[in-house]
Amino acid sequence: MTFDPATLCLTIHAAFGPLPYPGAAHIVRDNSGADLESLAICDALHGQHWRDVSFDTLDGLRSALPFLSPAGYRFYLPAFLIFSIVDFPRADIIPDEVIRTLTWPNPADLDRLRALAQIHPEMQPFAGAEWEQILATLTTSYRSGEPEVTFQERIAGFDPAQNKAIYQFLIYMRAVHGEDFSDHAPDRALERYWNRYA
Repeated sequence: MTFDPATLCLTIHAAFGPLPYPGAAHIVRDNSGADLESLAICDALHGQHWRDVSFDTLDGLRSALPFLSPAGYRFYLPAFLIFSIVDFPRADIIPDEVIRTLTWPNPADLDRLRALAQIHPEMQPFAGAEWEQILATLTTSYRSGEPEVTFQERIAGFDPAQNKAIYQFLIYMRAVHGEDFSDHAPDRALERYWNRYA
């Protein structure tokens, strides 16, 4: 496989180009208007094809992927992939977010999260009680199987060319930026699911 970013971007464009716009009602999971984050994401992406979403817009959507509906996720993922490839430093946390959402969930991830928060408390932006509540909520979610269902809903609509492009993106991230992922995130995503598209 080539590690040329331009070639990889062309592969992503070819694989995801035919996707139809999902419609404003299918961009985010929560369309009630009650969730302000979902509302802001929908407003930012409304009416835009993924090819036309600017890096400036993506800058403001760094944490948007978990809020997207399965159709919205599949449609806008290529914009996040290309931003991560073309301007990795500016993309900041976006490559991490992309890879996290492309990783088959495992309850052991919670133990890793707890350990990382203890080792690097400066990276943990929540007060003790709030952090414990977040961990408790995540534990309940994992026990219910919700993360696995969400993962399956997202990937179910990808066709073979799109799956292959995602695999190539993860290989590229591992080869070119592997040292930037202290938790070996690209390897984990590949091992848990995407290596089947080698």
